Amino acid sequence: MTDDDVTEVAHLDRQNLSSWATLHFSQHIKAAHSFHFIARQTQTHALCGFICGQLLGGEAEIHKIAVAEKYHRQAIGTALLHKTITFLKNQSAHSCFLELRRSNLPARRLYAACKFQPVAVRKKYYSSPVEDAIVMKLHNISPLP
Repeated sequence: MTDDDVTEVAHLDRQNLSSWATLHFSQHIKAAHSFHFIARQTQTHALCGFICGQLLGGEAEIHKIAVAEKYHRQAIGTALLHKTITFLKNQSAHSCFLELRRSNLPARRLYAACKFQPVAVRKKYYSSPVEDAIVMKLHNISPLP
C-alpha cells in the first residue's frame, strides 16, 4: 500500500462497520513498525482487498483486513493473510493477534483455517452496534502451505 492507494483503500474500508478515515490510513502507512499489503485484480488493476497491522518486538497485530464484496469467496482474504504471515515469519515474529466482531462468522472461519485460535473476549468492545470482540492469536508463526 502506498499514498496513491490510500483513498481507494479508505473507500473500500467504509463498507465495514468500524471504518477508518482516509487520514488514518495515510498515517498508518508512514508509522514505524507498520505493515500493509493490497490485492489488485490482474487485468483491471481494481482494488480487491487490503490488510494492515503493526509488528513490535516479535509480536504482530492485524488492525484491518477487508475484501471488496465483489471479490468475496475468491480466496483473496486467505491470500492476504498468507502473505502477511510469510512476511511476519521473515521478520522473526513469533505471534500475531487480531480481533473481530463475535457475529463475523466468515472471518472467524477464515482465521481458524489459518490457525488463529480464540484467546479472549472483550465484552461490548464494538459500538454501532454494540458487540463483543473475539481476540484471536496465531502462535508460533510459520509459513502456511
